[in-house]
Amino acid sequence: MVVHPWVDLETVCHQIFDALKVPPEDHHIFLTEPPSNPKSNREAVTQLMFETFNVLALFVAVR
Repeated sequence: MVVHPWVDLETVCHQIFDALKVPPEDHHIFLTEPPSNPKSNREAVTQLMFETFNVLALFVAVR
């Protein structure tokens, strides 16, 4: 799923964490990205996960 702008991704992530009834700050997050994903997108999602959701760890893999 490609989500733009970043506010939309934040909204989707909030909905996911709420639906799962899990606090993101207690979990590690694994995401995948397409090979052509720009570095700036990876940096933005990393910033979002750590600064907004306070996740314990983040791993981003190329699919």
